[in-house]
Amino acid sequence: MGENNAYFDEKPLEDALKNVIREETKSENTPLADNGDPSCPVFVVTAYGRIADGPLKLFKSYGFDKDPTPIWQAARATSATPAFFPPARVTIPSPPGWYVDGGVRANNPSWEAMVEGKQNWKARKCFIVSVGTGVQKPVDFIGKKRTSATATLQSELVQNPEPTVKVQQADSKQRSKAVFSGLQEGLKKAGTKIGGTIKSAARTVQPVTEKAAQITCIPGGAKVTAHIVKALVSLSASSESTHLRVWGEANSQDKSAQFPYFRFNVLRGMDEIGLEEWRMAEAMADVTRSYLDSPDVNEELRKCAEGLQNPSAFESM
Repeated sequence: MGENNAYFDEKPLEDALKNVIREETKSENTPLADNGDPSCPVFVVTAYGRIADGPLKLFKSYGFDKDPTPIWQAARATSATPAFFPPARVTIPSPPGWYVDGGVRANNPSWEAMVEGKQNWKARKCFIVSVGTGVQKPVDFIGKKRTSATATLQSELVQNPEPTVKVQQADSKQRSKAVFSGLQEGLKKAGTKIGGTIKSAARTVQPVTEKAAQITCIPGGAKVTAHIVKALVSLSASSESTHLRVWGEANSQDKSAQFPYFRFNVLRGMDEIGLEEWRMAEAMADVTRSYLDSPDVNEELRKCAEGLQNPSAFESM
């Protein structure tokens, strides 16, 4: 961690973004908003830096509320993953504001894409293709300990009049399995106010991606163990719950509301590769090729390609 409390310096990323945009558009400050009829509407997901539990902020290239924000600033905002990069300051439009990666709330933005698509085209159906970054290990709140249903929070928490939380230093592989490890600091502070039973705590913090801020409302003076902190952070980075939610919409009991939904997500191998381990690109390519070569995935790819080429064929669904 440097002076900016992040693993990486944001300046090289900003310079790279500006260079690419300048080469393509002749200006590094080209706005995200399309001036004409957009052939490809685009949005990126961010969260407000100071009110991360509030509504998500979508920077859009389309619509009546399209954003004049420079493309590079929107890109910085949506990639400002806590602990990896510092928050991004967006200066246009005025007044300026601070933003972080929307992944802290919508690590899988499929639901937002579905809602935006239906609103933008005034349609009841959509065609969604979701590409994951690899199936991760399941979130485990129990760990090695076995507790009864009536166990109190003392089995996982230690009473302390002035509690502190000691989180074990993660090694290079562990460091980013919970992608948004920067949330740990906030959860450590919140942990000093947690009390009551595990059951009541779970009721308050779930779903953590939507109600993480409520942790600080739990009274008491206990501290959370490193295991639970890690589990909460992992849950905030999970994409599977959103996948199941969108799948449920796509396969609605109301057949007239069903729509094509394809989810491609490497099943094995990715959980051992950290978010920041860009030197592992060849290993990522190997496990991805193996996944794509499996017969069932190959068939799904074929159906997806046919649907994208001829979407009207799915209107009878």
